[in-house]
Amino acid sequence: MTDEVFVLDRITAQPGQARAVLDAYMANYVPNAAERGMTLRHSWVSPPLALNGSHSHTLTFIWSVAGTPGWWQMRLTAAFDPSVGAFWAALKPLIIERSRTFHEEASKHV
Repeated sequence: MTDEVFVLDRITAQPGQARAVLDAYMANYVPNAAERGMTLRHSWVSPPLALNGSHSHTLTFIWSVAGTPGWWQMRLTAAFDPSVGAFWAALKPLIIERSRTFHEEASKHV
């Protein structure tokens, strides 16, 4: 078992905006996050329908970082990087809500 912390980003897009949110996230957020030590593991959409429709979709991105030190590196680097806040501010009109939670293997604590 590796020492990893998982970061779960959930973004609910405005109806018809999921493709724009996904494209912006992949083009503008992912490269910067990789520089902060984050590895994108999964990108999911719910419901699994075409992204260009008039429905609201929730995009879920699963990241991993190298344990607690990697988590702190990611957090501190992002806190001092103005492009992170600028990215989320630019995305705000396209989304209904977003959340970020952090997870670790349960067996480490139970």
